[in-house]
Amino acid sequence: MKILIVMFIAVGVCTADVSHIISQDPYAVPLEYHTTTTTTPPPPPHPYVFAYTAGRFPGHVDRTHSEVSDGSGTVRGAFSYVDPRLQVRTVEYVADQYGFHPILSHEPQGPVETEAVQKAAQRHFSLYNRIAEAHAHHDPNLQVVAVPRDSAAVAHAKEKHLSLYEKIAAEHARIGAEQEAQRLAFEATSLQVVAVPRDSAAVVHAKEKHLSLYEKIAAEHARIGAEQEAQRLAFEATSVPNDIEEYHKLH
Repeated sequence: MKILIVMFIAVGVCTADVSHIISQDPYAVPLEYHTTTTTTPPPPPHPYVFAYTAGRFPGHVDRTHSEVSDGSGTVRGAFSYVDPRLQVRTVEYVADQYGFHPILSHEPQGPVETEAVQKAAQRHFSLYNRIAEAHAHHDPNLQVVAVPRDSAAVAHAKEKHLSLYEKIAAEHARIGAEQEAQRLAFEATSLQVVAVPRDSAAVVHAKEKHLSLYEKIAAEHARIGAEQEAQRLAFEATSVPNDIEEYHKLH
């Protein structure tokens, strides 16, 4: 029974009208509200100009930057710097509603072809295409370029040149043969055995006299040497005993 009473009370509370209570609460949050968002438009662009230079130490400049705005959204500028190869690089740029457009100064620029070069290139490629197409389809009308024949003057000049060349070659061969013959003749006559001349009577007499005198001098030197050796031996034989006797007398 108590359970039924509690259930009836809970249902009554849930279905009761409490709008008058909510409206009287000053801190109550309204059931329905609207959110509004306000945006502030960006300020219009203003023209400006700036430029600066900088370096790693006073008096040294290794980078610059300058920029100009026209006030309508277009900005133009340029900046320079020193790359690792110690070359100055400059970048010019334009920034507008279509994006950022840089122009690099160090981009390789190819040579501009003149009108004559363009026409020559067109003729070359046209002829190349014709030849390639003819080779691909075996065009029978394609003619082989023949080597031009020599004219009478050219043929005469060639014959004269060959004749003169043969004469010069024959003359060189003759001179070479003569020089070789002279060399062989010189070697044949110069390689003779040189005989030793005989001594005259005076030379023979002088040689004999010289040898005789040499023998006499040698014999005299031998005699003197023998005498000196005998004297030395005699001196040693007589002086040693005397020295021994003097020694015994003193001691």
